[in-house]
Amino acid sequence: MNQKTYQLLKTKINPLKSGLSYIINIICSLFIFFTRVRAFVAPTVKSSISILLISVICHLSSVICLHADFEDVGTGARPIGMGNAFTALADDVHAVYYNPAGLGKITRAEVTSGYGRMYWGLDDGSNLGGAFLGYVQPVSNVGTLGLGYLNFSLVGHYSENSFLLSYGKSVAENVSFGMNLKMLQKKVGQDVYTAIDPVFDYGERDSKTGYSLDFGSLFNVTQKLSFAFSMTDINQPDMIFHPTPLMEQNRVPYGIKTGVAYQEDTLNVAVDAAFKENDVKVYTGAEKWFSNYTFALRGGLGIGTREYKNMAVGASYSVSLFNFDYAFIYPLSGIQETYGSHRFSLTLMFGATKEEIKKRAAVESLEKRVESAMISLEKSRQEAEDARLEAEKAKQEAEKARQEAEKLREDAEKLEAAKISAEKVAAAKKVHEDAVRREKERQYNYWYLKGEQNIEYGYLDKALDAFNKALSYKSGDSKAINEIEYVKKQLKKQAEPEHKAIPKYYTVKEGDTLPLVADKIYGDSSRWPEIYEINKDKIREGKIKPGQVLIIHSNGYMNGYKK
Repeated sequence: MNQKTYQLLKTKINPLKSGLSYIINIICSLFIFFTRVRAFVAPTVKSSISILLISVICHLSSVICLHADFEDVGTGARPIGMGNAFTALADDVHAVYYNPAGLGKITRAEVTSGYGRMYWGLDDGSNLGGAFLGYVQPVSNVGTLGLGYLNFSLVGHYSENSFLLSYGKSVAENVSFGMNLKMLQKKVGQDVYTAIDPVFDYGERDSKTGYSLDFGSLFNVTQKLSFAFSMTDINQPDMIFHPTPLMEQNRVPYGIKTGVAYQEDTLNVAVDAAFKENDVKVYTGAEKWFSNYTFALRGGLGIGTREYKNMAVGASYSVSLFNFDYAFIYPLSGIQETYGSHRFSLTLMFGATKEEIKKRAAVESLEKRVESAMISLEKSRQEAEDARLEAEKAKQEAEKARQEAEKLREDAEKLEAAKISAEKVAAAKKVHEDAVRREKERQYNYWYLKGEQNIEYGYLDKALDAFNKALSYKSGDSKAINEIEYVKKQLKKQAEPEHKAIPKYYTVKEGDTLPLVADKIYGDSSRWPEIYEINKDKIREGKIKPGQVLIIHSNGYMNGYKK
């Protein structure tokens, strides 16, 4: 193990207490010194020093939190080739690892195997690698089940194994949920130093097993856009080999991931954000398929805290039911002067090809849209038919009510004539009275409204008749009475001329003459002979005298007053 190997392990260490930082720096300095001395010592001594350094690093992990415990380094050449941005895409067997909710979208059985060599080219020959086996099986009306096995190891010194039991289901057309039950296992190689180290209970504890739970969700916002949220290691299993006074537990921290993916025919673009303890990482990736999903190119970029920077590229070749995937990952910070990491995967898919699935999905989508349109059309037609039936029903009920009212009236008469039960007679009478009352109310409203309309049109005689009829249906109604009084006043006003009635007698005033009196009374001086004819026995020589009382013809007018 050389300086670069140590640097790889060091980048996974996150101190819990700032007071321990100087211890780390001292150990790192000692490690660099010893690795330079190795060139001048015997191979046996070299091996002993390597073992000693690994023991020191493991002992240090009892004082600080090792992110190396089941760290999310990704799996599968296809997702890793997209920079690990796969949470919201999750459309193949690798959903077992990235987001179990994606299993709800898988419609055929898939099995995959993959292997990766990490940081190829470490000049001490250290072998860091990872492997993955996965299988998913859709079950009708149940969901999709999945199995997974994940391995990460530094050959001969340290290994981590994860066994996954997964389940995912679409609970609605655009919503899926899933979960993982995991068994986590880590193991270190035994040597003379683990036998004397309390971290490993003096050689008695070289492995640890724990159980964990993941949860995932996936939402298809549109046909092309999806959003995902997942949580890993929710219960934070304790993976310490043996508790010591310096460290009583070493829990795997829970992680949170959110992601967005855009899918359009042969193009997939995804962005993920991962949060774990104090670390934040952002992954971006894209892939493009060519030649009817035969060949694909992809790339991705990851950045985050602790100077995390990774670049990834990848490719796929699909033939028949097989997919061959490759990914190359190169660190842009941290470990340098290596050949990067390389991932290989082989996936076998039982069922239709991706092109056929896409076409089938497009046909199904079109069929769903047509079906939805037909349902909407049928619904509109049914609503129109329901409205027509409701109107017909209302009409029938009105006729039925009229008939029932008539029948009840007849029954009431029969019951009264036959002196049937007083209660039934009373009930029938009440129903009849209610019907009469409603009819009177209707008639009252009709004639009252008719009267108001006739007033508006100036037909006062008709208005008076209408209000009288309204009053006949609601005796003593103040509104109708007030309207009748008003109409009568208006009729009286119209009937009265602008003249006042003529009195029966007229007393002659100084200066009056018969023509002048005729003019005052009749408004016409030429009618003086009428006055003379009635009063000729009182008039001498056609002259009238002041104070003389004259009799006036009843058909005449005087000063605008009608007799």
